[in-house]
Amino acid sequence: MGECHIERLPTEVMLKVLQNLDIKERVKVERVCRRWCCLSRLTWLTLLALDFSSMSFSLDDRRSQLTDSILRQLLARGCPALRRLDLSTAGYALSPRALEIVAVYCKNLVEINVSRMRLCQSSVQVFSKACSGLQVVRMNSCYDVTDKFVWSILKNCKGITHLDLSANNRITGKSFFQMGPKLTCAVLNGCSKLTAAGVQLIADRSPLLKEIFLNGCSSLNDRSIYIIVNSLQCLQTLCLSSYRGEGMDLLGLGQLKQLRHLDLSHTDADDDVLACLADGCKQLQYAMFVLSSLLAHLPA
Repeated sequence: MGECHIERLPTEVMLKVLQNLDIKERVKVERVCRRWCCLSRLTWLTLLALDFSSMSFSLDDRRSQLTDSILRQLLARGCPALRRLDLSTAGYALSPRALEIVAVYCKNLVEINVSRMRLCQSSVQVFSKACSGLQVVRMNSCYDVTDKFVWSILKNCKGITHLDLSANNRITGKSFFQMGPKLTCAVLNGCSKLTAAGVQLIADRSPLLKEIFLNGCSSLNDRSIYIIVNSLQCLQTLCLSSYRGEGMDLLGLGQLKQLRHLDLSHTDADDDVLACLADGCKQLQYAMFVLSSLLAHLPA
């Protein structure tokens, strides 16, 4: 067997090698020897993003689940430079208070994804106060999330530019009065209780909004469309798939001069709506139309 020269590599080279390992392998390396343990721990100090999607977790085997204890051990290695944290693929075994652990060790985060996690309002409040510099928040399909949860985040994190609250059926939008002026993208697909009043608050607080996704928001009405047309003139992307109002409600969309991407699939948009869009939206590059009236006449 040939001689191994890996121990002769300079520290800088070893650090580069270790930085390319995934989380599990990096932890295993710490058990090789004292030098490798020290070097592996150093890589955590410069870690910018932590994503658990590359790790295999099992619902059936508790030994392979990401628990609060394991998360604390990992973050306690020191993550002062961490900017992005994605717990969406591994959060099912974490407790509703797991965000309090993140709040202790990752105060410089600018992006968090806690989709499909169990959450509690007190932990969200603690987390948002500690990580007030957040710019991107993804919190979709969180069954427990209500307007009070959103209120805590928006109150403490005024620099949010991207907010994803999709498939949270308990959100009406009444907490949006805390929304900051920097928001450019709001993803609210499937928020079935979102009201026109909530849309009004978005328009009032974030007049520079460029993208809004409202697919499947079944509580929206003609008032919602009126607000979008008259108060969100900077919109470049608008998704209104499955809007249940009448087609004539959509005539005003032609006034959105900056619109580039439009989804009106499964709505009652008619020829008059298409004509208004063609006449007014000169920058439109992509449009999706699968008309409800057409689907009704298609064979099963």
